[in-house]
Amino acid sequence: MGDVYGGAAVDQVALENIGALADYRPANEEFVDEDFLMDGPYAATGYLSYHPAYNTNLVSQEDLPDEWMGYCDPKWDGRLAIDQEGAEWVAGIIEGMGEEDGLAFLQCLAANNPRLVRGSTNRTELLAAGEFAVQLDGYGHRIKQFEEEGAPIKAQVPSPSPLPVVLDMSSVFEDAPHPNAARLLQEFFLTPAGQEVFLVQGKPGVALGAEDPYPGYFEDAELQVLGPGDADFEDAFIIFTDIFLSGGGAPAP
Repeated sequence: MGDVYGGAAVDQVALENIGALADYRPANEEFVDEDFLMDGPYAATGYLSYHPAYNTNLVSQEDLPDEWMGYCDPKWDGRLAIDQEGAEWVAGIIEGMGEEDGLAFLQCLAANNPRLVRGSTNRTELLAAGEFAVQLDGYGHRIKQFEEEGAPIKAQVPSPSPLPVVLDMSSVFEDAPHPNAARLLQEFFLTPAGQEVFLVQGKPGVALGAEDPYPGYFEDAELQVLGPGDADFEDAFIIFTDIFLSGGGAPAP
């Protein structure tokens, strides 16, 4: 019934697989950073990035490990938190580290009993309250918001690599009732004015030279961009469930 669909890669692939998307490439993609270009009937418009962050009353930047495996140290037992629905972050870790090393990290992380807390805002609130020392997968824009409001938290900079990034994407429906308006909207998303819409939401844009809404957070980090075909999200969901929900970390009450 719609003209345009906005959603993450896993949704776009599902729609593509049933032939629901028109094969339309926005002309304004010529202004998109090559890291965010992809094949398929969809276009990246912005992205969400997952950053580790810490409570400054409980730990300092110097206490944090430089690599993800450092969080497997027993001293972090019970002091960490991740999303209760963290399959996208898991997909980025596995894709960036490789399957063998990624699984080894996730399994030893589970042995440290991380709190499983649904929702980035909720998790960041609990971090600020001192419920745990570090969250490993907070949204960059949400961490920045809490920092600016004076909460005792900071993003870990530089972040361990890989730093997972999930694309916000848009596509035109094959049977859009207003196909020309749909194409026009796709073009608008990639103009400076359209990119500003995402920036106001605190999300980085994908256009060349797009303003960084949380400067410094990406310093020296190796981004693992997760678009269609970059990761197996269904497999990542199964892995997350097996490792963290079948005897791994304890959900928050």
